[in-house]
Amino acid sequence: MNRHTQWPITTGLPTGGVESFISTQPIVALGASQHQISAESTGQKAPTQGTQPDTTTTYETHAEAVVPTGIQQCTMFWDIFEAFAELEHGGKVILAQRKGRTSDVVAVLELHEPRISDETVLKLLRNHHENTVTLKDVFQDHSICYLITEVLDVSLSEVISCPVTIRENQAAFISGEV
Repeated sequence: MNRHTQWPITTGLPTGGVESFISTQPIVALGASQHQISAESTGQKAPTQGTQPDTTTTYETHAEAVVPTGIQQCTMFWDIFEAFAELEHGGKVILAQRKGRTSDVVAVLELHEPRISDETVLKLLRNHHENTVTLKDVFQDHSICYLITEVLDVSLSEVISCPVTIRENQAAFISGEV
């Protein structure tokens, strides 16, 4: 799997308990199946070569491969991740980890911007370069946009100076990184 397919690059909304997304390009799904989703693999008719589709095609996949939009999806993020530190790196940066797994640490940046279009989100998620921070996910809630990125190196003194008490499993992870 190359760096371009490590994170979700789709947009979508829940539809009757099934997550769906809209795309005109094949998308690589994450999770147990790790198969490529295309019009043919979902029983949909793909556009013929050299023509533009009249409408976009909807595919179904699991919730992990969907970039959430809307209020309930932001709540879903905090159901999966928990914040454990807040740093000041030219703005508010929250360090969070997947609940129950200390190795899945991410940085959460809050932007107070108007709603970002799904097209812009897709472009940001697809754009990877070895010299830039990798954007892993985007969540939007009214006028706040949450950017979920890989964690840059943080000094031990910055972690110690954080006003939040570090739990034992978090200290173990930090010790392993040192």
